[in-house]
Amino acid sequence: MQSAAEITRELREMSGLSLRQFADRVGTSPAAVSNYEKGRKEPMLTTLMRMADAVDEDLVIEVRTRLTQRERRTLSFHRAIADKLRADPEGVRRKALENIAHMRKVHGDGRSKVYLDSWELLIHGDDHKLLEAMTGQSRKARALQHASPFAGVLSEKERLAIFEKERPKKVE
Repeated sequence: MQSAAEITRELREMSGLSLRQFADRVGTSPAAVSNYEKGRKEPMLTTLMRMADAVDEDLVIEVRTRLTQRERRTLSFHRAIADKLRADPEGVRRKALENIAHMRKVHGDGRSKVYLDSWELLIHGDDHKLLEAMTGQSRKARALQHASPFAGVLSEKERLAIFEKERPKKVE
């Protein structure tokens, strides 16, 4: 989820306008926009809406189930795998299809069949839909991610770095 500061900065950069021009278009001061971008001040929802309108974009607000620690880690793994997919689409797809074939032998007719079928269709299909399943946070994407066919795509070093990053913080 993006912070209000990130959204403000992204919208202003999308506009191609100077800080002053963007502030004028939004109906606020350049100092206010600067403070929003730096996270010193939180814009009101109506201000964020005006910023989006200023660059002819829609501001979309969504309520979704909070990810568990395990789901956050799984999503981090899949984001890293998505980066690999962008760099080596054929290699990553081939590895995933090999894993699906193996998983079918082991779990052939079990509950995972529907997930394996879905992954196989996605791997043979549109890049955008595959990446959405890998990095999305919808219920469907989260369920698919738990039956991931991408084992072996990340190196041990890459996997350990994600485990370390996603390790629960100790409360003292």
